[in-house]
Amino acid sequence: MAKKPKLPKVSTPSTPFFKVTGIKEIEELLGEIAPKKAQALNRNTNLAIARRIGLKIKELMPKNKRRTGAMEEGVKWRRRRGKPNKPLSIVYMAKSKKSGEVPFYWRFLNNGRGGKNPMSGLFFVERSVEVIKNDFDSIYKEEFTKKLQKMIKSAKKKIAKK
Repeated sequence: MAKKPKLPKVSTPSTPFFKVTGIKEIEELLGEIAPKKAQALNRNTNLAIARRIGLKIKELMPKNKRRTGAMEEGVKWRRRRGKPNKPLSIVYMAKSKKSGEVPFYWRFLNNGRGGKNPMSGLFFVERSVEVIKNDFDSIYKEEFTKKLQKMIKSAKKKIAKK
């Protein structure tokens, strides 16, 4: 049984995790021709998918006019250091630049809470991951082709300069 990659510490233990696998033939071909470019392409595609998940979380997140908007601004995505052939990107909740507050209350809205006045969870993080998972093949192909076209365009530009 393959080990799961060690994930960075995130704010909730119920963080959804799924493995991103790509188009094997193209990855193998790129790996033979230009391995560094293939790794960069995989990293960029992985980050683009994390960006899509982050944007979907922002879209499904409940909007509250009384709040400062810190929760929506706090959704960030970034790369994490991974192994060369296994890029890692994460989506996390960070401090808002505008208001300067950490939106800790997103956990209560997402997972719900018990106690005197219980509230059922809205599960907007899980729903956004499910939406991306359901359409993952087409999203991956779309992002991969975008990044591949950009890479080819920049290579052509570099050759034209010489």
